[in-house]
Amino acid sequence: MIAEYYRRLSGVFSRRRTPAERPRDSISGTLRNKLLLLCRDVVEGRFSYDGREDVSDEFWFEMQRALQHLYGRSDLSRTSAHDPARDVELFVQACPPEELCDFIEKIFDIQCVWRVVSDENELVEAINCIFDSESAPYKLTSMIKHYEDAPPGSLFPGGKIITIAAYPKVVCADDDVIMTEAIAPALSVLSDPDYTTANAEFRDALNEYRKADYGDCLTKCGSAFESVMKIICTKKQWPFDSTATVAPLLQVVFANSNLEAFFREPLTLIATVRNRLSKSHGAGPARRIANRHIAQWAIASTAAAITFLVQGLT
Repeated sequence: MIAEYYRRLSGVFSRRRTPAERPRDSISGTLRNKLLLLCRDVVEGRFSYDGREDVSDEFWFEMQRALQHLYGRSDLSRTSAHDPARDVELFVQACPPEELCDFIEKIFDIQCVWRVVSDENELVEAINCIFDSESAPYKLTSMIKHYEDAPPGSLFPGGKIITIAAYPKVVCADDDVIMTEAIAPALSVLSDPDYTTANAEFRDALNEYRKADYGDCLTKCGSAFESVMKIICTKKQWPFDSTATVAPLLQVVFANSNLEAFFREPLTLIATVRNRLSKSHGAGPARRIANRHIAQWAIASTAAAITFLVQGLT
């Protein structure tokens, strides 16, 4: 539990980007104040069904603690403000843009919020409205959940087990189209329990991208793509070698489906980039370099290919 807490802390916006990739845009005081006012009204219960439960003390205390651990300092605002709400408020009003994005993402980790908000994505939409109203170059992605029936003999037989497939993340404008049009649909199709392995591998690729480890990102994109094809072949009962890589797996897929032949080359390119630029093979005397733009292409291409194959073949 303790280790998981720190792992969650380390995945925030400012930790996913190198200093050179962090936003240089200024964030207006109006936008910061709108976020604080939204949080105030949400945690005071103004948007809950009965409007009576107030979790504000708990929320600001937990938020202060999370940010203290994240940045390694006891006074977030550097003003010795003893009241948690005031300390966080002063921090939000003055912090750099990447730390403001951290604050926004941590809102969705504070459990008491969900006692006064019934739909997490309504809160996501509200924050995106604030971004839009202030012409800020950011977008908050949706929370994606997977629901499955509770097994017999569980604590809640006949009920639902809810698994969070993706927490909301702040993305910059240049990542927005990729997230909306490619990554989100891929995460949706991979939330099917049949694709658990591929889902984990693709999420690993996203995590490596966020940590700026672009070589490993390419490796894990290739792994997720291979896993998806193996799962599809298994579901379709198409014979294949369990150790097969992308090229022979594509051969099986094309031989047994009605996919047009011209799709083979772009799908194969995902593996080619992985083989040439990732860390999956020894580099030899020439060092392989994968930069952010190549990893961005790999993420988008892999996501699109996964969605294309799963929706088109199953």
